[in-house]
Amino acid sequence: NSSILLPASPDHKTIRVVSTFGSDEALIEVVNKFESVLETSPSLSSATSVSTSASDNPPAKKFFSYVKRTGSSLRRRLLNPQQHAENSAIRKTEPCNHRNCKCCRMIGRDDSYTINGLKIRPAPGTCSSYNLIYIFICKLCRQRKCYVGRTVRPLHERVAEHRANFYKLLNNPALKFSDDYLGEENDTYSLGGHLIDDHGLNNRTDFDVSYDIFILKNSSPRSLEVNEHLFIQNPAVMVTLR
Repeated sequence: NSSILLPASPDHKTIRVVSTFGSDEALIEVVNKFESVLETSPSLSSATSVSTSASDNPPAKKFFSYVKRTGSSLRRRLLNPQQHAENSAIRKTEPCNHRNCKCCRMIGRDDSYTINGLKIRPAPGTCSSYNLIYIFICKLCRQRKCYVGRTVRPLHERVAEHRANFYKLLNNPALKFSDDYLGEENDTYSLGGHLIDDHGLNNRTDFDVSYDIFILKNSSPRSLEVNEHLFIQNPAVMVTLR
């Protein structure tokens, strides 16, 4: 994960050693150990020594300088998705435009949606966004029935699971009598069951053309469940497919 870079111009005579991902001390120790050998290398012979300060008792001249470069932490990436989304050029939920992404065709194109009299604006993000609250809106219902869910994975992966559950119901109607289908606390088959029971649909292609999807809110993982609960309990945005 480290590399040695030649000087950018004749004005910079020191060879810059760039280390990453916490390997700084180990890399510096190895380079210092073999510095005398490296100095005689034909590929580095054009560089000259310059004065630097790399320790409490630095030598008079130093052939190398060290740059510690560490990428953004995973923790920051996970805990600040909303800030990241708001700072991007994306202003609403948009298709990711990745090849063969089935979720792209389901992303709602409108700038806002009115559900039970409340105007809702899609949050910024794409099919590839994660750590978010999402919503399905049935395009066939006059009352614009909707389903609210959460996911820590990319949105397109969660949508694919809902689609697969619809396929399962089509392939095995007996699942409608299972605990997963009938249980009050289980909504595994809510989206597929709604299309079959309320609209009489039975083609595999029906799922992708019957719903609009967009992101309601970007959230940190620890706040996902709370934010989902707040949207579900909102009388204007309810899970009304069951």
